[in-house]
Amino acid sequence: MVLRANNYDLEEGIATFTGSALAKRKRALPKILSAQNAFMFFVRDYRASHGGADHNSAGVDMMKACGSAWKRLDASHASKYHEAAAADKQRFQRESAEREKLLEEIELEEAEKAEKAEKAAEQQRQQEQANAARAAAARQTMLTQRAARRRAAAIAAAAAATAAGGRSDGGEDALSSSSDEDSDDDVVRLSWMLCTHWRTT
Repeated sequence: MVLRANNYDLEEGIATFTGSALAKRKRALPKILSAQNAFMFFVRDYRASHGGADHNSAGVDMMKACGSAWKRLDASHASKYHEAAAADKQRFQRESAEREKLLEEIELEEAEKAEKAEKAAEQQRQQEQANAARAAAARQTMLTQRAARRRAAAIAAAAAATAAGGRSDGGEDALSSSSDEDSDDDVVRLSWMLCTHWRTT
């Protein structure tokens, strides 16, 4: 009944029960009444003239009476109902075309919104990746600078200890043997060992 009343096919009908923005906008469109045939227009007039709302106008007996009266109706009287049916068919086709145009516009708008949202999300991901890369580079620079300062401090401490103790060979050889790839802890530990050695000799 829902599909028939809203002029949906099965696929459209299923889509209208989803919670998407597109489905909500489709449900908000004006409903289109199906086109009525000549007999239905005749039934409406017949019910009005044979009891109206006080009569069981929707019952089987009433419909049988409408059918019999319709068969007895001459062509001149039936023509107005056929004309009404033709006009209603045109109304239905016109409203259906308008609704189809609205559907196309809505689908296009929603597609554009989805595309913009996807682009925004991609830009956000790229921005986050760039921020992460900059943070990693800054951290690496900080660690490199800190390691350089510690090495410089260790060299200065070793030189001072050498000058004070009158020993230069061991300290210079030990420091020159440590490469740039040594860790900060290794440099500090080496400096501490040299200073301790010179103080005890």
